[in-house]
Amino acid sequence: MPFIKTLLPATIVALVVMACGESTPHTTTTAETPKEVSSTDSADAMKLAMQMIKSWKTLDQAILAAQPQMEDVSGADVSIGAAWLALWGVENLRWSELQGIQETKYGLVMKDSDAHRGKRLCVKGNVIEIALDRTVSDQKIFLGGMYSGAGNIYRFIAVQSTGEIMQDSPARFCGIVTGQQHYENSIGGVAHAVQLVGMFDLPENRMN
Repeated sequence: MPFIKTLLPATIVALVVMACGESTPHTTTTAETPKEVSSTDSADAMKLAMQMIKSWKTLDQAILAAQPQMEDVSGADVSIGAAWLALWGVENLRWSELQGIQETKYGLVMKDSDAHRGKRLCVKGNVIEIALDRTVSDQKIFLGGMYSGAGNIYRFIAVQSTGEIMQDSPARFCGIVTGQQHYENSIGGVAHAVQLVGMFDLPENRMN
């Protein structure tokens, strides 16, 4: 599942636009991506992005900075804003701070995702899949999916501890809404999910 590597060209676009003082609430990772980006440009863009991310001191600051780059995605894509928030959350996301964010609901996000990005959503259900993303070797970021008892689907980007959670595990996850994710399912249809960046409700995560 691609995470950072596929975002680097789009990250360059976002950083260039931000440097010009413009706002792009719906920067995409497809149409606006340059066709060719050198490895040097990619490395420089990643370095600039990490410098920016490390400057955020609180979750509120991180959400405010990343939210304009959050968007609905298709397939296995991750929006720039979701990636930035996850990279910040690896070292900085705290359970107590997460619980202080305004809460929303699955139906409200599916009704109007723009109005609910940056809000908190917690779900209790079963894990469909979970796997370590290896595109950033020094960061522990897990991508996966869950479904609730109501049959709603959630795609998560999990930071901090995942404990013994694996496929088919019952779990509770709390995260920041970054938008909707639409992807082809195993029976040939299209699944519709809420995408979240956050952490699992585990004792070791509650301690931070």
